[in-house]
Amino acid sequence: MNRRHFFANLTSTSNDLVSLNTMSNIGDTKASSEVISSLINNNDKVLVVIQLIGGNDCLNTIVPIDRYDVLMKHRGNIMLEQNRLLKINDTNAFHPKFKHIHELNKQGNFSYIQNVGYPNQNRSHFRSMDIYNSGSRADEMLSSEWLGRYLDIFHPSFPMGYPNDRFKAPLSMTIGNIVADTCQGNMTNYAYALNHLNNIELLYEHSINESIENEKTKYQLNFYNDVIRLTNKYSTIIKNAQEKGNNIVEYPSNNVLAQQLKAVAELISGGLETKIYTLTMGGFDTHAFQTMEDRAEGWHATLLDMLSEAVYAFQNDLNKLGVADKVLTMTYTEFGRQIKSNAAMGTDHGSAGSMYFFGKDFKNNIIGNNPNIADEIPDQTGLELEFDFRDVYSTILVKWLGLEQSHTNQIFSRDTKIIENFI
Repeated sequence: MNRRHFFANLTSTSNDLVSLNTMSNIGDTKASSEVISSLINNNDKVLVVIQLIGGNDCLNTIVPIDRYDVLMKHRGNIMLEQNRLLKINDTNAFHPKFKHIHELNKQGNFSYIQNVGYPNQNRSHFRSMDIYNSGSRADEMLSSEWLGRYLDIFHPSFPMGYPNDRFKAPLSMTIGNIVADTCQGNMTNYAYALNHLNNIELLYEHSINESIENEKTKYQLNFYNDVIRLTNKYSTIIKNAQEKGNNIVEYPSNNVLAQQLKAVAELISGGLETKIYTLTMGGFDTHAFQTMEDRAEGWHATLLDMLSEAVYAFQNDLNKLGVADKVLTMTYTEFGRQIKSNAAMGTDHGSAGSMYFFGKDFKNNIIGNNPNIADEIPDQTGLELEFDFRDVYSTILVKWLGLEQSHTNQIFSRDTKIIENFI
């Protein structure tokens, strides 16, 4: 059993608390002193990443109303009446359950990128999410993820020597009962995983019987204790930030994502210097009953309402706490849905989709063109690709987290493009 697999078996511990780390060095990953100095001094930006599991139907979330007639032809059994949509401009409109995002858009706190995907789109949930998490090509298998490789550049010895005077907080945190993969580096996962902010307790360190003769067993037990000690150090730091932090806005109590975002806002306001938070929201695989007889209701409408009210509370909390200028929140999903609906009042796995962003003072609230949809299209047709998702990631790393573009090219093993007039 190698270290990574051994640690993967430790992700169910008492007190709903786990820490995804291995104790290996990355000998070949070297960062120049200029780059490390840049990371330490460049900014205090925070990235919050929300994974929408299942493949969100972006055509039902933000409707290209200049394509409304042809959409009615292809998906008329799920299309909402146009006069019930919340107009953004002459060509786009929100689903009415996205009403809170409609308000954020009016405030300048929302932007989205259309037609995001990758060449040769894979329509398997598991493989496509692997591709989005790792930043790989469709025909490439990687064992590390995009944010993990970003952190590898600056923290090649992690977790040895952490926390320290420069990096006291966890470098990344996952909040919820699903551990996100995006922060897996070449040799270690940087994410501190936490189910419940209000149930932080120190883990018990097991005594090691020196009479154990099996060196492999002794090594694994010592490694287990090393992980516990690191986790306990971070637990104390997080608890201190929680005690200093607060929330001003009331969050819906029956909304799991909202409660997770509430915890993130509390920790940020408490001064925790974690740069990356990852969260998940499931249920977007809407093959059937995406809508009901009332087209504004149904499973997808419920999901949009939950996402909308959760992010709205979070963004307004950040605004009132005075920390919104340092936080960018983004969503991603493994693919969009097909243009044509199915007979079960749902949609099947498609190709390109959309990414949604929440923050302060976006330069443009709509990036990309409304899709070209012909009157006659083959069955199973998805949206065409306009933006490679790796270019979106690169733009975030460069424009938000302050990374040099040459390093994003290294992270994604390709020449990346920066999306202008976005952030």
